[in-house]
Amino acid sequence: MSKLPPVSRLIDRRFQEDIDRVLIAIKNLVDRNLPAPAKNIPGYQPFLLVIAYATKNTFDAIRYLIADSGDDYKRKLEFGLTVSPLIRFLIDLLITIIVIRQKPRQYVKRYHWSGWRELKESLERLKGELGAARKFSKQIKQQEENLEYLRKTYKINRKLAANPVAIPYWPYLGQVLKPKSGIKLRPRKFLEYLNTWFYSELSQEAHISGAGMVRMYSKLLIETTDADRERILTIVKSNNGIMTITLVLAIATEINDIGKFDRTVKLLYLWKILVTEWTDAKRLFDRRYKRMLKRRGP
Repeated sequence: MSKLPPVSRLIDRRFQEDIDRVLIAIKNLVDRNLPAPAKNIPGYQPFLLVIAYATKNTFDAIRYLIADSGDDYKRKLEFGLTVSPLIRFLIDLLITIIVIRQKPRQYVKRYHWSGWRELKESLERLKGELGAARKFSKQIKQQEENLEYLRKTYKINRKLAANPVAIPYWPYLGQVLKPKSGIKLRPRKFLEYLNTWFYSELSQEAHISGAGMVRMYSKLLIETTDADRERILTIVKSNNGIMTITLVLAIATEINDIGKFDRTVKLLYLWKILVTEWTDAKRLFDRRYKRMLKRRGP
């Protein structure tokens, strides 16, 4: 199993193995022991389960790309520059779970309906391709069957299904923060903090804006010694690693709180180690997770 590069004597192999165990435990608890109030909300359990799977999978992928271990001779220090979109994906997961848990019965429905609309639009684009009826007939048929299954699962009536533009898209963070989004935000200041200090910068890199291009790849063009260049890339890799850990712990803490699971003591232990190593982790912890874990603590 790939390990993130150590950023201190505290963020070591054992620390990362503890995170792995917590993620696996929370995934299993969502699958098998989600309490009735949450489990009885249509679509909420599979939503949380997908979040848990996606978090663990993304964590593993980032660790592989920026690991220090020499099990793959093709791995390069430069790979540490490529993980910004994956880190932004973790922020998207965190934002989505924070928003939906405010009114899960209402927002889970809106989330799934929006997903159905996007799948429907994707199918219509495929069917509009020249010669699609001949070249993609099996794929089209399968997607139509899947859409009908999801329509019934999500309880979308036929009239609305025939007019999918009437289904609103699920808003991204910038839209969520606007008053017209229709989403009520109790943790608005926390989400604004995420947007200002994490999401915006990573979005620039993910979308290769001018600022993102300069911030990411100027590090490859710096005219300096090989040793200096390696030092800079190592710092980038370590920073991305600790940012990843912070977001993974935040998502795990949200799910643990929703499910009223028993991983509070372990999560608090991991946070207390992490906040000594990274100021931004402490800011996230103090703004939301310190209170949350105290509420669920022994």
